[in-house]
Amino acid sequence: MSADNKVVKYFKGLSRRQKIVWIVAAVLVVVMIAGGITAAVLLTMDEPEEVGGSGTHRYFYAIAPGNSSGFYINDDFTGGADISEFEITAESMSNGLYLSDDLRLSSPYAEQGMRAEYVVSRNGYEIALIEVLVTAIDEVISDAAGLVSLDGRTGVYALGADIDVSGLTSSIRRFSGTLYGNHHTLTGLRLPTGVFAELSLATVTGVEIEADVSASVGAGSYGALAARAVSSDISYCSVRGTFQLDVSVDSIDDAVAAGGIAGYVSAGVRNAPYDVMKRIYRSETDLDMTVSSGGLVRIGSVAGVVLNAEIRDTFTFGTLRFGGSASYLSGLFIGGIAGIADKNYGSSTPAGGSLDESGEVYSYTDIDASVEGGSDLFAVETGGVYGRISEESLANTLYAGTLRLNAPAMRVYAGGITGRAVNETTLTLRIRGVTVTGSVTVYTLADAFAGGVAGVFDEGDPIEYSSVFASVTPVIETDTASVTGIQKVSDGVGNR
Repeated sequence: MSADNKVVKYFKGLSRRQKIVWIVAAVLVVVMIAGGITAAVLLTMDEPEEVGGSGTHRYFYAIAPGNSSGFYINDDFTGGADISEFEITAESMSNGLYLSDDLRLSSPYAEQGMRAEYVVSRNGYEIALIEVLVTAIDEVISDAAGLVSLDGRTGVYALGADIDVSGLTSSIRRFSGTLYGNHHTLTGLRLPTGVFAELSLATVTGVEIEADVSASVGAGSYGALAARAVSSDISYCSVRGTFQLDVSVDSIDDAVAAGGIAGYVSAGVRNAPYDVMKRIYRSETDLDMTVSSGGLVRIGSVAGVVLNAEIRDTFTFGTLRFGGSASYLSGLFIGGIAGIADKNYGSSTPAGGSLDESGEVYSYTDIDASVEGGSDLFAVETGGVYGRISEESLANTLYAGTLRLNAPAMRVYAGGITGRAVNETTLTLRIRGVTVTGSVTVYTLADAFAGGVAGVFDEGDPIEYSSVFASVTPVIETDTASVTGIQKVSDGVGNR
């Protein structure tokens, strides 16, 4: 087989995420060769950092010690190709734990706490990285009734099969244990409050969800995995499908938080410089997400609100749409990853004397928001990654979608990375190592600040940005004869 044919065959076997990452990388190379990234965009001479995902599939499995029969792991990474075309290499392997050539994982002689890591490659390219933990499991859940029984539990559980959850009439009220999904899929989810109404001090790993949500609801928190995640860790999870909410509020002060994975994600304030933060990690969404609402609205493809937690090494695809009337809104924050990301430090000082830093988030989400009516006393904050980021630094981040906001009478803060960056501490908030290859378009007659990186850095705050590998210049569309506000556009920050 010729080298060209091998490349074509390899590319056909890639997942959607892998293809997009390779295409974006190729586009960036062409742009750089053509001189399209100018000195004005390359703001510093810092060493380049990795700003995109490798396209490698990441899996995490849990298996009980002494499981001789084992189970077959997810083979989605093959893209339909025969497994014999792939090479499986044990990077770190504990005795008694085995992954066979046909992807059966077993642990006949493995001991509690053992870990292993396997690399799956094809034609010299790394396709998948599989991490395995040997741990005691209280119960294997294989049907919807077993899921429902998790309500109020605190043990360790694993999914043993794909489960149809379309018949569930209510979310699991609270779960405070550990759930290893082992990359089984919960199909037919129709509950706007998710599989779990609340995760509290919980760990959820490797759960995949196919959502089919279309609901009329009131104010509250909404997400496919969980409506609320409190002091919980979520990792290696994915959500795909549709998630559509028509929200009716009783007051413009009613709060709404909607996210593809979780609506409201929170943890305690930092109590010590080296506290380990709760997070959403190595996860992915690919959703057609639509929210129509009034009140205080925070929406994102991963989470609506992230408070004192972080999102890292996570991808989003699909579309995010919003529709509403300004007469019923008190705040609107929209981001390809999250509506708002905020940190509170209490009396402690973060390690190294700088703000905590999240990052390695990659948004390919197309955002389309429309707000009717209103005045310039009210603002919309929207970004390809975050609507607003507050007291938290951000690094190694990509936006490659299209962002379009139609808000004729509203004050607008829009950016390729964030609509607005806020820092009320004496420490520096840094946005660095970012790439924007998508587009930002705004229609308004009022004040508008639109930037390829950020719409606004609050004046006087210790905020800086550097290592911008690619950026765009937003477009503000307006009726020139009717403009009533100040409108600024920049490939960096709109208010600078």
